[in-house]
Formats: sequence, C-alpha cells, structure tokens
Amino acid sequence: MSKANDKAITTNDATMNKKVEEHIISNTEKYENYKEQFQRLKKAMDNKFYLEAIFIEYAIMEDRTEAILAYEGNNLNKNGERLKKLYLKCERIVKLIRNDPTRIGTYFSKTLMDDIMTWAKERNDVTHKLLNMRITTDKLLDTAVRGDELCKELRNKANNYKRMLERRNAKQEN
Repeated sequence: MSKANDKAITTNDATMNKKVEEHIISNTEKYENYKEQFQRLKKAMDNKFYLEAIFIEYAIMEDRTEAILAYEGNNLNKNGERLKKLYLKCERIVKLIRNDPTRIGTYFSKTLMDDIMTWAKERNDVTHKLLNMRITTDKLLDTAVRGDELCKELRNKANNYKRMLERRNAKQEN
C-alpha cells in the first residue's frame, strides 16, 4: 500500500471516529435504542446466539456504569475524557462506595462491581481468544446467563439510585 493510501485510511478513520463521538442521541432515542437492544438480547438468548447476547450485555453494563458515574459528576479521567473501560468505571464506583457508603453504598456494593469485573474478564477471554481457546456452547451459555443476571441487577440499582437523586434534588429546589 502506498503512503497516500495509508494517509487516506488514517484520515478516514479519524473523520469517522469524530463523527461517531459527535453523534449524541436524545433521551427519547436512547430509550428507544434500549428497548430495541433488550428485545435483541432476549431474542439472542432464546435462539442460543450467546456471543450476541454477551456483546449486548457488555454494552449495557458499560452504559449503566457510565450513567452512575455521570450522576456523581465523576465520569472523567484526569485528562477530562470519559472513562472508556468497564473495569475502570467499576473501580471508580468502588472508590465512591468506600468514600460514601451511606448514600451510593446503599445502592451498589463492592461485591457487585467485583462480579461485573470478573464477568467482563470472562467476556474478554471469549471475545479476544475465541479461536485460540476451547470454548464450548455451555461456556458461552453460562457467560451469557450470568451477564444477563448482572445486567438486570445493575440496571435496577442504577434506576433506583437515579430516582433517589432526582427526589433529593427536587427537595433541595423547593
């Protein structure tokens, strides 16, 4: 490949990444997207498409941990960029739990965050070593089922936490 082609590919990649980062969806679009992804997740599980289920579960966990940190105003790294890795988000939530066990610690536990990080490691092994490991359908099923359980728990706790913050903020405004 020529240097001109390399430069064109790099430029196109940078342009595409910028467009993806710039596209922020509205709350209504996000709600509709969530509904669609949960339908896909159910369909994937029902039809034994466990890799797809695991992929969607990971995205849900990424989003919910991002939201928890955003509620706290604590979702940026020292360079002012959003945390990109699930384990970093979980570790940040664990720090918040340690610092404020009576508020955020009421909704989230270190155990839940540890379970999510353990699951994410299993997911990463499946995803990145799929062709270099013996991964059975049963292993994929176990990973998908556990991911579904963790998604539900995280989602419920995040929703309850958000409602508590909204109630508290409404009281402070009155």
